[in-house]
Order: sequence, then structure tokens, then C-alpha cells
Amino acid sequence: MILNTSGMKRSHLLIMICLTLAAAACKKTISGASLATARPSIRGNWHIVVDSTTNSIGGTVNTKVYRGVAGDYFDLRTDSKCYIKEGSVYDTLYYQVLSDTTINLPGAGFNEGNAPSHIITLTGSNATIISPVELTPDGAIFRKMYLAQ
Repeated sequence: MILNTSGMKRSHLLIMICLTLAAAACKKTISGASLATARPSIRGNWHIVVDSTTNSIGGTVNTKVYRGVAGDYFDLRTDSKCYIKEGSVYDTLYYQVLSDTTINLPGAGFNEGNAPSHIITLTGSNATIISPVELTPDGAIFRKMYLAQ
């Protein structure tokens, strides 16, 4: 007795193709991005590790370094507000994320001249933001902030 298996092979092949397509279409996502392309976000509540401001006035370079303490924060909210606490000093700024590597943070020495600041490190637990060098009549100034979550 001879069995006709060509119809069975065709149906098995069709089932395998459907299962493969279904599996490929069911990628798990995080906030609309696939797991393969999910990137850390600068938005969120960060602890200030180090905040430094460097200026050059009259040829003399001065660097002011603030080392963060428990309770300090740099909180970038989804409503474009940034709440900052360094020691007993509080500040609120408006910000705009321009890309994965640039952010506008006008005020507090970040981009007074409207040039964007650069996010030079961004992982799930660390971030570094550096302002562009701003030239003033008195000299040059820039700010660099190390953050952790």
C-alpha cells in the first residue's frame, strides 16, 4: 500500500511557516521600543555624584567641585522640568532632550548661550552631562555633572 504524503508535507510546511511568522511578530516591548533597541533614558531621578564648574578668568583657571551627598538629586521629569537639589540649594529648570546625546538645559551654567549640552555617558546607572564652553567678556566657563541612579 502506497501512502500519498505530499499533502501532509505541504500542510506541515505551511504550519511551520505560520508558527515562524507568529513568533517573529510577538516581540516583547518596553514603552514601545523592542528589547533589542531599548536604550537608557536621561529622564528620571538621578543622584548627584560630582558637579564641577570650570572658568578661566584673566588667564587663571578655577574649578569648583561639589561632591554630592545623600539627598541630592537631579530629577528630569517627563513634563520638561528639572528639579535640582545640591546641599541646601534648590533650583528648577526647563529642559529639552534633543537626541540621545544632546540636551538643552538653559540656566545654572549649562547652556547660557543656547548651545546644547552633551550627554557623554548614559547607561542604566550612570550619566555624564557637559556644557559647551561659553565665552564671556571675563573668560570661558563650562560645567560637568556626573550622575548615578
